[in-house]
Amino acid sequence: MSDARFTILNMLAEKKITVEEAERLLKALEPKSESKGLANILKEIGQSLQNIPHSEAAQVMNDAFEHVKNTVSSVGSILDGTDQDQEFQIAPGTDLKIHHGGGNLLLHTVDEDKLVLSGARRGCSMDAAKNRVVINSGGSNLAVGIPRNVETLDVSAGGGNVSVRGLPLQHLHAKSAGGNLTLEGIHASQLKLSSMGGHLTLKQIKTIALEARSIGGNIHVEMQPEEDSAIDLHSVGGHVELKLPENSSFKVKADTLGGRFSSDFQLQDYQSRGGRSEGRVGEGKITIRLRTKGGDARIRKSPASE
Repeated sequence: MSDARFTILNMLAEKKITVEEAERLLKALEPKSESKGLANILKEIGQSLQNIPHSEAAQVMNDAFEHVKNTVSSVGSILDGTDQDQEFQIAPGTDLKIHHGGGNLLLHTVDEDKLVLSGARRGCSMDAAKNRVVINSGGSNLAVGIPRNVETLDVSAGGGNVSVRGLPLQHLHAKSAGGNLTLEGIHASQLKLSSMGGHLTLKQIKTIALEARSIGGNIHVEMQPEEDSAIDLHSVGGHVELKLPENSSFKVKADTLGGRFSSDFQLQDYQSRGGRSEGRVGEGKITIRLRTKGGDARIRKSPASE
């Protein structure tokens, strides 16, 4: 992300300029950009909140601005580097932080105990004494091969899509603005995800703690929850869909403002009043919390083998 683009987004987040002014400045910097456009993203969020009380909608838009500010602050410092692939030896139990802006980001597993970076304009700072690796990158697409001995992954990205595939982790935190966030084949003790202006898609997920929030996008999750796991999905201006094996046992609480709740499962002790729905299936071993503002919340069945 260029200094000029970073400055514009910071000015917008601090409300020194309007969304329309920011869009004109960004287009002037990138006249051939195929990106959705920040103005269009915020406009879509606003349209999806038309049936929500003004005080609720105002808070959502404030949250959207804060998300932009926090994300661009994370990806604002870019270290120039070589265009050649780079490899770094990684110690067991390493914590990895990646801040990326201005392109797509692909994170995937590698069998070796080495971190592999493929892409342009990147830098990497390492602190072996604390088992901590920080990557700052931008201006192009980046692929990162992550060894299995990494335990914690923290990702901040802006201006592109993020894809995370096949990683076994203890903790995964990911935050994106202006792009989709997709996870597939992830095994982690804890997943904490947030996105603005893009969709969240999770497939073949195994975790005991999932927290996902989206502003201006849908959330779609397909997973096999562990017993006693907790799932918390919250979308503002989008729909939430959770797909579970048909033999699942869970208890659910859903709050929908400007939307509806539905389930393929036959819910016991079902109650629905004033936008809140509650019920359980079986012994209720899994705790599910669904919240939407301006969208529907759905629980769907999938074959137990998925």
